[in-house]
Amino acid sequence: MHLIPVRFTRALPGIERRLRASRAGFTLVELLVSIAVLTLMVLFLGAILNHTSKLWSIGENDVQRMENLRAITDSVGNDMRGALLPLDRTNLNSLQFVVNPATITASSYNGDTVFWQAPIATTGTAGDVAEAGYFVKWDLSKPSNPRSLLCRFFVNPDGSFPHSETPGSNYLIYNPHVTIPNNASPEPWLLQAGWLSDSVINAVAPGINSVGSAQAYQGLFAENVIGLWIRCRDFFGQPINSDFQGTSLAVSGGGQYQYGYDSRMGYSYRDPNSGNVLQTPGYTNINLTASNNPQPLAALPPEVDVGVVIIDSQGAARITPAMMNNIDSVIATSSNAASFITNAGANGGLRSIYANLRSYQTEVYLENCK
Repeated sequence: MHLIPVRFTRALPGIERRLRASRAGFTLVELLVSIAVLTLMVLFLGAILNHTSKLWSIGENDVQRMENLRAITDSVGNDMRGALLPLDRTNLNSLQFVVNPATITASSYNGDTVFWQAPIATTGTAGDVAEAGYFVKWDLSKPSNPRSLLCRFFVNPDGSFPHSETPGSNYLIYNPHVTIPNNASPEPWLLQAGWLSDSVINAVAPGINSVGSAQAYQGLFAENVIGLWIRCRDFFGQPINSDFQGTSLAVSGGGQYQYGYDSRMGYSYRDPNSGNVLQTPGYTNINLTASNNPQPLAALPPEVDVGVVIIDSQGAARITPAMMNNIDSVIATSSNAASFITNAGANGGLRSIYANLRSYQTEVYLENCK
């Protein structure tokens, strides 16, 4: 039998009390404070993750939009780069590169239109020189929410369309030319090609699903493209503003910065070094009329600026007819795609979609310019 000293037996009740207290755990107050702190930490971390996720999503959308913009401009550039001139550069009924032609209704399109011929045919039955072009138009099939479409005009030399072997009658580049509307006696080189008209464009590239149409969505290249800007430049990189005789190429009734171009009319430009006004390379003095007026040789612009503006699907879903009119008015006062973004930000009617807009511009150098 072992005996415990008295001094130890007197200390046991205090030890037992401390042991019981240590086994009791947290008090209710301590537990509630811990839960509150933990909840605040979770909410804080959740807010950070949510914000980071939104930033990541915005960044991914921006990257995707920029990739789409580059893909669009690259496709236009690849088609345009090989634009051709006729072998006989005085032939008024042959190949033609034209921007904002007078034979179509400019008000029907968003910004500029451009058309040409290049060896990009998808069939080999009648050669490889196809007609091509791009333009932007509004789809008004849903009046409360108009949509903007980039359309590709394309006709094979046998008259068929891409993905279709059905010949048509819209390959008209070699048809006789027609006169500019409201011009009774134009000079020979001012005669516009008969291969482009609103009816031909609507037949080749309607872009929309017309009721009963056999060409549903034919020509639709990309949705939600707000506008297209085309600007021809000379060998010095300066904008081409006049034809070979110095006549302005500004589009009559068009936008403030809207200019046309017709390869059959040549162009004039100013040498920035000497200040001399020069004419189309290859200019000739062939007399075609009794007044001995000179005729230019056909010429392609050495460089073409191509700019586009797109809007994401969320912004596109918010476009109203009033916004459509505001977009058209801003396009008319914008010299290029980048300036459209700036001007749209200052337009009160477009502020709700301003963050959804993106622009991209590239330069295309034509391989066959002379």
